[in-house]
Amino acid sequence: RAPHGGRSTTGSSLGPAGLSPCAALPLSRAALAPVCLAVPADRARILDVLPRLSRSWAGSISAAVLTVLSMQTEERDFSRAALTAAGACAAHRITVTLADGARHTRPPKLRFPLNLLRNLAVRACSDPFVLMLDADLEVFPPLSASLLNRTAVQLLGPAANRTHVAIVLPAFAVHAGMLATWRQRDARGAPYAHKQQLLGLYETGLATPFNSDIYPRGERASDYAKWFARSEPEPYRVVYE
Repeated sequence: RAPHGGRSTTGSSLGPAGLSPCAALPLSRAALAPVCLAVPADRARILDVLPRLSRSWAGSISAAVLTVLSMQTEERDFSRAALTAAGACAAHRITVTLADGARHTRPPKLRFPLNLLRNLAVRACSDPFVLMLDADLEVFPPLSASLLNRTAVQLLGPAANRTHVAIVLPAFAVHAGMLATWRQRDARGAPYAHKQQLLGLYETGLATPFNSDIYPRGERASDYAKWFARSEPEPYRVVYE
C-alpha cells in the first residue's frame, strides 16, 4: 500500500448479504443536494462514529480510518465490521478507506495524520460537493436538506466562476442537558433548532464554539459574533492569527 494512499471499500460490496434496501431514512436522499460527508477517524472510534452519523445524515459518507492491519483479510474483516455497525440501511452509501498507521514513525499518541485522512476521505467521495466533518460532530438532521440545497445553489451560481469557493459552517458543542430532546421525531422542537435559540444558549454558556477551549486561536477565525449578527449568508473575510 502506498504511504500516502489507502484502500477503499464500499457498502455495495461489503454490506450484509440478503438485506433489502432501507425504505425509511432520517431524511429522503432525493431531498438532499449531492453532498458527501467526509470524516477522518481512528480505528477505535469508527465503529461508534458510523452508526451515529448514518442516523442523522441520509447522504453518502466517506470515512478515512487510521489503522494498522497486516493482512488483506484483516482489512476486509475490519471494513465489513465498520459497515455492519452502521446498519443495513446505511451500508450501501458508506465508503471506508483504510490508511496504514504503521508507516508513520511518530509516537502512537501523536500518530494521527489528520490532513492525510481528510484527503483520503475527500478522494473517495463521488458527489460533486464535500462537507468536511469532525468525527465528534453531527449535522442537525431537520436542517440538513434545506441547508445543503441552498449551499449547492450558491456554489453553482456566480461563485462557480471562482477558482476556490468554500462554505464555512459554525460548529457548536451543546451542554449535555440540552441534548435530551435530540430525537428524530421531535428534533425540530429542540432548544437549539433555530439560530435565535442557539444564540440564547451561546449567551448563557450552554452552547460553545466547538474546540474553542482547545484551540482558541484557530477558532477565532470563524468569527461567531459576526455569524450571529447576520440574517442572510454573505461572504466575509476570514483572518487567521
